[in-house]
Amino acid sequence: MAYSSPSTFFKSIWLHAKQEAKQLGVNPQVLAANTALEKAWRCRVIRHSDGRNGNNLFGIKAGGTWKSESMIVPTAEYRGGNVFKEKAAFRFYDLLTASFQDYVQFLQNNAHYPL
Repeated sequence: MAYSSPSTFFKSIWLHAKQEAKQLGVNPQVLAANTALEKAWRCRVIRHSDGRNGNNLFGIKAGGTWKSESMIVPTAEYRGGNVFKEKAAFRFYDLLTASFQDYVQFLQNNAHYPL
């Protein structure tokens, strides 16, 4: 679902951002801004092959440790200054809440993102 305005998008995610920001000790605007950048104000929605909204607000790929449902979608990857178009598996979430919760866990448990 695309939203009619950035304000509408922001209102739809604000409570989730506010709740999960406490876990990271950051301002909820940080999480809200990250979703806006990742999803272009929710204009770029990752969909499952059956059309369901994947609710993947942070663009997290499924990877080898992901044991839940995923979606295979086209993506652009940048390596060595070059763009490669390919398909990749992204995490699927039934609810926006799950996307926020998983993002917090992803950041807390990933050595690439020391907090």
